[in-house]
Amino acid sequence: MAGVKRLATGFWLALAALQLPSCQFPNYNLLLDEPVGGDSGASSGGAGSGSPTGGASGMGGTSEPPLCDEGLSCQPDAPAGWLGPVAYWQGPIADELPDCPEGYAEPTDLNADLAAPPLGCTCSCTAKDLTCEGVKNVSIYNDLGCKNVCFTSTDLQCSEVTTCNGASVSLGSSLAAPTGSCAVSVKVVDREPPTWERATRFCALQVDVDECDAEQSCFPTPAAPFASQLCVYRVVLAGQAPPECPEEYPNGPEQLYSTFEDGRACGECECEGPMGGSCGGTVSYGSNIDCTRSDEYTIGSGCRIIDKPSHLSVQYAMKPGSCGVATEPEPTGEAVPSGNYHAVCCQ
Repeated sequence: MAGVKRLATGFWLALAALQLPSCQFPNYNLLLDEPVGGDSGASSGGAGSGSPTGGASGMGGTSEPPLCDEGLSCQPDAPAGWLGPVAYWQGPIADELPDCPEGYAEPTDLNADLAAPPLGCTCSCTAKDLTCEGVKNVSIYNDLGCKNVCFTSTDLQCSEVTTCNGASVSLGSSLAAPTGSCAVSVKVVDREPPTWERATRFCALQVDVDECDAEQSCFPTPAAPFASQLCVYRVVLAGQAPPECPEEYPNGPEQLYSTFEDGRACGECECEGPMGGSCGGTVSYGSNIDCTRSDEYTIGSGCRIIDKPSHLSVQYAMKPGSCGVATEPEPTGEAVPSGNYHAVCCQ
């Protein structure tokens, strides 16, 4: 009976083998150095050797070999008018700049995002060129009550009184304000220098590359902290608008600079005055042609009856007063990037 069972079992196994298609049992060649069937191209069931990339065999499928070696990737070449590709890094300005990744060198360091707070501005006003010359506030009157003016002092030197009649006259004066102006001085009291908020570095390709496809090559993939995506750039003249990014490198353009111009300033302010100043002093009068041995009168002391003098002189004692600030200055202008810049576009 045991022999019958073995015979029956063999029969059914042979029958099953005839009915099942050969694809249900692929040949994985786990123990053989050579593919089953001898010559690699002789298998009619698709059980030939694997592809260079280790793709599946025996199923009729194929896999293409990788376009680039390990550590390289197939990326577009720099389009016409652009330089690169380059490895690109950006970070806060305080960070230390990283070394260029393998395959790249000759770093170019630029900046972005210029920050400059407004200036603090103050104004000061100072009286200048003040004088009491030309003040006509000392007069002699033909009456005794300082009503009818017959002589007015126009000179600070001893001058002759010629236009008054009568033996007795009156002398009067009032304090006058000095003439002059206010000098304006605008000062910056709080100036923080402009600072870049972001530092950037891109590194140029330093190795020969092979083509991997039409208009593409096998470029080294930058290692962190550089972005793995490559970038291209173009130098743009100052004042020109940035170009549009090419289709192969669509992200951007980012404008990177090395210099800036600080156009911040303080506007004008206005003063009022001078205020609070006066032209006081004394009046010397008498019959001497040089005004010696004369009587004196204090300017601003009211009306005084005197014998008509032949000569008179005025000596002013000026109190200058002060100038006030009418309007405070406002900060103007701004700090802006300047010079030629790099327009960078990335994948």
